[in-house]
Amino acid sequence: MIIRLSIERQTHHVPSRAMDGRSVDNTQTLVATIKVMDHHGYQQQQAPGGCITGKLSTGLYDSRMGGQIMFNAMSRAEIWLQDTLDQSLSIEDLANHLGYSASQIRRQFRHCFNTSPSAYREQRRLERAAVLLSLTPQNIAHIAIRCGYANHSSFSRAFQRRHQLTPRHYRQSFSSVRHLQ
Repeated sequence: MIIRLSIERQTHHVPSRAMDGRSVDNTQTLVATIKVMDHHGYQQQQAPGGCITGKLSTGLYDSRMGGQIMFNAMSRAEIWLQDTLDQSLSIEDLANHLGYSASQIRRQFRHCFNTSPSAYREQRRLERAAVLLSLTPQNIAHIAIRCGYANHSSFSRAFQRRHQLTPRHYRQSFSSVRHLQ
């Protein structure tokens, strides 16, 4: 799969009011086009994703009133959360990394992604675990630690809540599909 992202600024007239009541002309907006291509170069149909680039393509980015600043901060938050999946860091650590308060991060992240930062991290951890379970022979306890869980038990409970299968049964279902092919 190939993902192509092009971002450009478009100019148009958008009248609004500043905090002091004077009329302001916001003429610049950020427009992104995302194309998901298969390996042959044909465009695939893709539903808007949970990532920040998906929010750009669906027009959920607002360039008024510091939107660019919060957009950049939420992009950095998303990247930081994905880069630190294997660590047990808190939202306060993320807030310190970005230079905002924890409540600001929670509020803006939820506004941008329709989920909390901790739920987003949990979802990404379980997605990574599912890939590792289906594609590698690593033992489940090692995958749990690699995905940021303190122990096998907490990982198994979270995985079963998300996938309605234990990690072992999930792996077995993929190995049986591979043997059929």
